[in-house]
Amino acid sequence: MRTCPFHLCGEQLPDHLFACKKHWRSISRPDQVCIFAAYGDYLDDKIGMEDLRRIQQEVLGTRGTA
Repeated sequence: MRTCPFHLCGEQLPDHLFACKKHWRSISRPDQVCIFAAYGDYLDDKIGMEDLRRIQQEVLGTRGTA
């Protein structure tokens, strides 16, 4: 389990989800696609955890911490 990365949320999620439903819907479709692609690359060992977190943080910006 992990916590939704958006500040002040705290909702617990399965590891394969990036954010809670409310916050996932607040992310633009292109940014959702970017997160999906990065996670797929991580699962395929094309990028490491550090790169995955960096990409996720770029999408989050100041709204949270990946």
